[in-house]
Amino acid sequence: MLCRATLGLLLLTFVSPAERRVAITIDDLPVAQSGRNACEFSRLQDLTKRLLEPFRVGRVPLTGFVVAGNCAALSTEHKRGVLRLWTGAGAELGNHTYSHPGLNTTPIDKYERDVLRADAALKQILGADRIRYFRSPMLHTGADRTTKERLERFLVEHGYQQAPVTFDNSDWMFAYVYADARGRADAKLARRVRDAYVPYMESIVEFFEKRAVEVAGRDIAQILLMHANRLNAEMTPKLLTMLKPAATVSSRSKRPSRTMPIACPTSTPARADSRGYTAGR
Repeated sequence: MLCRATLGLLLLTFVSPAERRVAITIDDLPVAQSGRNACEFSRLQDLTKRLLEPFRVGRVPLTGFVVAGNCAALSTEHKRGVLRLWTGAGAELGNHTYSHPGLNTTPIDKYERDVLRADAALKQILGADRIRYFRSPMLHTGADRTTKERLERFLVEHGYQQAPVTFDNSDWMFAYVYADARGRADAKLARRVRDAYVPYMESIVEFFEKRAVEVAGRDIAQILLMHANRLNAEMTPKLLTMLKPAATVSSRSKRPSRTMPIACPTSTPARADSRGYTAGR
């Protein structure tokens, strides 16, 4: 059974015979799955600018989730400079923990400390009084009812809203293979990854749109998960084209919808699989 809940992630609305509404979210900022030296400042700047350009030019709403401990060798000023590229492109930034621990294998008290460490670091880097959104690494929200309910209370107490996912996928796996191929100058494999990537993502969209109708009885607003990596920096223009079959995109000036139907909160817990997933799979 689904209920209505409001998630303030901006929606990118595509107009087609059946209106498609997709909130685009990107995890693991500043960068991940992009090979050696990806965190070197000039390289990271270039990759980030390329990744964000289609969103900036198209005025596409975007939410990014930062792993505060990623790229640990970056100075605070360099990390601030990179994250300002995101906010300058109109993105809202959320907390994705400090060290990307999985809740299924991390004691909840240690996990909470990691979240708070990221909260303090991000507020200092961004000069923010509040960060609204949190996303659990690997979408682990607790493998049992006690852990799930404790995490929910903890997030509420600290002013966070958990950001769910409905278009879950393995873009990170493609990105790892792509980074490895580029690192070894394997042009053939790199081309195979690029050629396969967008059709794979399209199959994800088609599957979950169909599944939404089966479960909810209608089309719903969706949330796409992507990662901040070199593959997406190169392929995002094609991804956005794939998402808008009618080639009509609403911009911020048209006030895209901010209301999103998501699964009911787990006061009556959703059944989780062995990894703790309750959304997206």
